[in-house]
Amino acid sequence: MSRAPYRLSSALASALLIAVLARGAMGVSRTADRVWIRPDAARFPVTRIAVLPVVAEDVHAGRAVEEQWLLQFIADGHDWLPSEVCGQTMRALSPRRPDSTARAIENQVFHAELPDTTGVPPLARALAAQAILTLKVKRWERVVEADPTITTAYVELAAALVDSAGHVLWRISGEQRQLSKYGIPQVVRGEGAIGGTIVEPTIQGGAMSSSGQLISAPTVLGVVGVKGGVTYQTNAAGNTGELAPDFEAALTKLYERWQAVYPLRRRAGR
Repeated sequence: MSRAPYRLSSALASALLIAVLARGAMGVSRTADRVWIRPDAARFPVTRIAVLPVVAEDVHAGRAVEEQWLLQFIADGHDWLPSEVCGQTMRALSPRRPDSTARAIENQVFHAELPDTTGVPPLARALAAQAILTLKVKRWERVVEADPTITTAYVELAAALVDSAGHVLWRISGEQRQLSKYGIPQVVRGEGAIGGTIVEPTIQGGAMSSSGQLISAPTVLGVVGVKGGVTYQTNAAGNTGELAPDFEAALTKLYERWQAVYPLRRRAGR
């Protein structure tokens, strides 16, 4: 297996490379997704996809990445097998070393952003899935700007979809940034991100960790706004331990772009 990201075998040399550009909510970021799609991916009979445990240094980030994926991609008509169920099956494959399979795949995805495709067929059979999905968190960080009340959340992920025969169907990686005040996304009111009016929430109290977890929930007064289909609550940011809204917004925007180039979308009603 090649360790070089996006180095493909000769059988997949006819790859389709798409550059998807997206501008952040306030024009503070410009991102480019790197996408590879197998040209005949749509012809593969995939109905059940196993989501393997997310490769992430932060367990909260991994959980959020999977939960948001399932929330946004559930409408595509596939049956998604959660990582918790996949983990149980993988542990049963090696009773004497129950974590060996998961650790091997984690190491592969960590280094190559892709599992060893030769090991996918037996794993897919054990999971009764037509394909497996791997996700890697490459960056999950909040950076304080010049104004200490303003921060930018950075979410960078990589994903790969491999069918039960070991064919790579789709690979994608990209970043989304979200500007916020105390972790509450700033919303631009007006036409477009440039030249609009910034709607800032009034926030009292609250604290956050650098990984995006609410240590104590602040009170948010006034309208925060609606952007990209996600509504931000006007009375509270959430309970202790919940994902902060800026990371949630960044994840949502990133997945919205990825949904547009996801190659296996199925019709409603299957």
